[in-house]
Amino acid sequence: MVNAAKEKLVIILILTLALGQLVRIPIEYQGLQSIYITPFDLIAVILVTLWIMSRPNLAHAELAQPIATFAGLALLSLVVNARNLLPNELITSFLYLFRWLMLASLYFIVKDFTLQFKKRLLGWLVLSGMLVVLAGIIQYFFYPDLRNLYYAGWDEHLYRVFSTFLDPNFVGAFFVLNFILMLVLALHTRSVAWKFRILVIGAVLTLVAILLTYSRSAYAMFFVTNIMLLLLTKKKMLLIFMAVFIIGIILLPKNLPGEGVNLARTASVAARQQSMERAVKIWQDHPLFGIGFNAYRYAQKQYGFLPEDNWQTLHSAAGTDNSFLFVASTTGTVGLLSFFYLCYSILRITWRQKQRQISQVVLVSVVGILVNSLFINSLFFESILAWIWILVGIREKN
Repeated sequence: MVNAAKEKLVIILILTLALGQLVRIPIEYQGLQSIYITPFDLIAVILVTLWIMSRPNLAHAELAQPIATFAGLALLSLVVNARNLLPNELITSFLYLFRWLMLASLYFIVKDFTLQFKKRLLGWLVLSGMLVVLAGIIQYFFYPDLRNLYYAGWDEHLYRVFSTFLDPNFVGAFFVLNFILMLVLALHTRSVAWKFRILVIGAVLTLVAILLTYSRSAYAMFFVTNIMLLLLTKKKMLLIFMAVFIIGIILLPKNLPGEGVNLARTASVAARQQSMERAVKIWQDHPLFGIGFNAYRYAQKQYGFLPEDNWQTLHSAAGTDNSFLFVASTTGTVGLLSFFYLCYSILRITWRQKQRQISQVVLVSVVGILVNSLFINSLFFESILAWIWILVGIREKN
């Protein structure tokens, strides 16, 4: 009965990924600000609580040690820096660590499911991903302007697909993850004609959505993952998709209003460079344990990097445009090394089974998101991280 409940909750959890940032409940209690709860969070808490009550055995989980090491050092970084944070700031920062642990718990939960149910989960992931894709395409034509939500801390995106994530760069990375999953499934289901056609059509729609994000970090991730898939599978279909993608970039409308549709834009490059320089500065000043995970917003405020009027609500204030610099500045060098160890462990374990369909999905997805995270903080974006942990859990044999 407990297993059946966990299975249903995981399916619901996957479907709530499609809601993105549309449903957010703000928490404002005794100075707690910049904290939001989503339906995904609520379901995840119930799921993880149910899992803990079932007294799981973590002894045989391949990634238990790397996950525990990073989580422990992240907590230590907060303890070391507790004196520099107000009580409400410390609580807020700890809640981010709590959320990361909940997301990592998805790996432990999913890995214990039966092989048959894991295969079903891949289908639910595709469905959730396609809901985000379709929402993005509809949004592009009927709601292309996000400038009216600038007051709420969102960037002013215009004539770009941002879908339910309200951000073209993060949703672009999510689209690529969905594209990888559908493409690998298609390559392994060519004998079932109707499944193959559905997956290819979905992949084509996702490719179009990626193009319409005008996100160069998503474009880079797309090419890296497709080249890696080509090397792993030797399937010529990938060359066709890459050729279509290049033609699509050339044919994209570039005379629309807004700097975001200009693929040669330099303003965002300068902004990312400044963001990374600030992260390096914070890391240099706090080299061992950083400023505490995730106390980045408060460190930026202390350094004078944020505007006084909206520093508590500005979404970009909570991170930097590079996931590794984010880890380095918040958990220090020790945290960064443990994070490298976690990423390496996932890749090493998956590489040993690279001939398996799911291992190819995980391997290419993780490498792709690692590349993408050099430009945006995608490794700590909730929907992306949940997708990765679920895939990693599916890959591990029960």
